[in-house]
Amino acid sequence: MPDSSHTMSILQHQLKFIWIESVAWNKKSVIDWYSTINSNAKKSRCTTRPILIGTRQGEIFEIVIEDRKVRKCECVWELSGFGEITAEGKSRSIQGIEVEPLATAKKSYFIVCCTPSRLYHFYGGPNISDVFQQAEGFLQRRGFHELPSSIRHTELHLAYKEYPQAQPHALCWLTQPGVFYGRIRLRDESGQTSIQSDGLLEYPSKNVATQDDFVIIEDVDKDIKTQVPISMGSSKLHSILLYQDRLVCIHSLSKRTSFSYKLNEKELKSIGPFCKIAHDRCQDTFWVFSTKGACFEVLIEDEGTDSWLFLARAKRFDEALESAGDSIKRRKEILAMKAEQLFEIGQYEDAAQLYAEVPTIFGFSEVASKFLQIGNRKAATRYGLARLKTMPPKNLIQSTIIATWLVQLFLDELQAERMIGFRGRSRAVIDSNKFQKSSISPSSQGTRNFSGRKTNRESSLKKKLLGFLEDYEDCIDANTVFRLISERGMDDILESYAILKEEREWLIDHFCSKMLYI
Repeated sequence: MPDSSHTMSILQHQLKFIWIESVAWNKKSVIDWYSTINSNAKKSRCTTRPILIGTRQGEIFEIVIEDRKVRKCECVWELSGFGEITAEGKSRSIQGIEVEPLATAKKSYFIVCCTPSRLYHFYGGPNISDVFQQAEGFLQRRGFHELPSSIRHTELHLAYKEYPQAQPHALCWLTQPGVFYGRIRLRDESGQTSIQSDGLLEYPSKNVATQDDFVIIEDVDKDIKTQVPISMGSSKLHSILLYQDRLVCIHSLSKRTSFSYKLNEKELKSIGPFCKIAHDRCQDTFWVFSTKGACFEVLIEDEGTDSWLFLARAKRFDEALESAGDSIKRRKEILAMKAEQLFEIGQYEDAAQLYAEVPTIFGFSEVASKFLQIGNRKAATRYGLARLKTMPPKNLIQSTIIATWLVQLFLDELQAERMIGFRGRSRAVIDSNKFQKSSISPSSQGTRNFSGRKTNRESSLKKKLLGFLEDYEDCIDANTVFRLISERGMDDILESYAILKEEREWLIDHFCSKMLYI
């Protein structure tokens, strides 16, 4: 960062009467700094690259400082209206702002900023100033989140899995009702960028928390009492809330207090009240400052011990699996919870696959009954096939039971399909007779197509059944299969299966009984 009194004087002149509330540093400068340190190379030039500044008047300035010279300083966007307060009495102060260069084919940026009552987000390019020029139509389509607020302070924090290499996946925004959590989708199915609400972490209730538990902050302008923190930080799984005399860490998923630290009267006189939390993203450390210059480091250790369970309960299964690590037991529990969730929302075939991966948690009859009760034989069949594929060779009896059950499902489905085809062909014949009586030629092409579709479906089911019988012949009792097919009167399947099993005597008796001697 350039450090020159001349540079500062130029900035002070250009930003005269401007109250700076927030700064969005350019992440590419951080990456340049990392590469310079790792390579021990001397940096050729010193530049901030484009950075953004949010002001109390609701303006955003783009500034570039390079080699101790101000290359650019201009207002690129401002909230509608004038002054620090809107006509509705809400603050226009932009107290949080972040800019993220996106890894896309065309150069583009994601920008997010907030006032105490609104959270704005922008997307576009190729330059930062172009993003705001393209923003007017986007904001008219409700390109912001809004929460009721009468306070005058707020904060905005982005969450990264790894900074600065990764891109943000979530954010948190300090508001009067609580901490707003949002999931950032930089590129969704439509190719757009969006922020989806992920819940609101409410602050301790006034009815529960007394003045001994939390400092009640006085809002001078409105003369109201509120328990909104004066500052906050956000780790992977915790919200760090800072009050004037206390620091409280609340688990973002369980909503329970994990840690709290309160200043006693002696400490308050010595170091003064707390005033701010700062997060060093590069080192992933948190620092708390007091009004008299004291500084504390907040150490966060082992916060992911039970995080997999809370993430799974919140239906964030991919994150839960990542948090579970190599623990097979935990991973199976997560998959079981995901299977139940998929079943509840009607994604039965996906649920069937996951149910099969956790046989120690869900028994075969339990899952099979779930699918059959809702009449979804397709999902039941998929579950049975998946269970067979993962069945150890030593469990021959259980494999035989499942395979025989699947044969019954295949036969029932084939029989049902043949009944549909038979009804369709019968209806076609009746309609044809009616047409002939009225001297109108029937459309044989249409009838042939209708019957053909059913025949193709029957052929496909028959092929699947015979393929299954061949693949799992080691765990299928032939006599049982012959009996099941005979009960349904499917002579063609009987013949095909007898050929597959090389039952020559049965074939001879069968063909003789039908007087098919050649």
